[in-house]
Order: sequence, then structure tokens, then C-alpha cells
Amino acid sequence: MTLPEGTEMAMPGDNLTVGMKLNYPLPVTVGQRFAIREGGKTVAAGVITELCEDSKEDITQEEERAANTKGGI
Repeated sequence: MTLPEGTEMAMPGDNLTVGMKLNYPLPVTVGQRFAIREGGKTVAAGVITELCEDSKEDITQEEERAANTKGGI
């Protein structure tokens, strides 16, 4: 997760636009709501406003991860 420049921490009630990179591929769409949970508690929630293209590095990392998992799944 990348916070806006000059922002060290988000506090309850803050509204921010952040960049997020998923660890694993998931089907997501613009307008979809999401929640981030930690220790059984929701610590953030939001709406997907934009999808970015995967970089060549992202694609390489995903190919390596898939090759190292059992059965490529």
C-alpha cells in the first residue's frame, strides 16, 4: 500500500486515495468495495476507483510464484 506523499499514517475518519498492489491475482473491478482486515478487525474500507496495468516486474513475479506453487495453481 502506498500512502499519498507527505502522509505517514491514516487515522480513523481520514479519506485518502492510496495505491495498492495485491500479493496474489484476484478478480477486481472499478466500483467494487473492499475491506482490509487485521487481527479479525476491519482497519480500512474503500472503493476501487482505478485499475493499473501490471508492470513487467509484476508479471515476472507472478509467473515465478505460479511456477513455485503446487500444480501451478
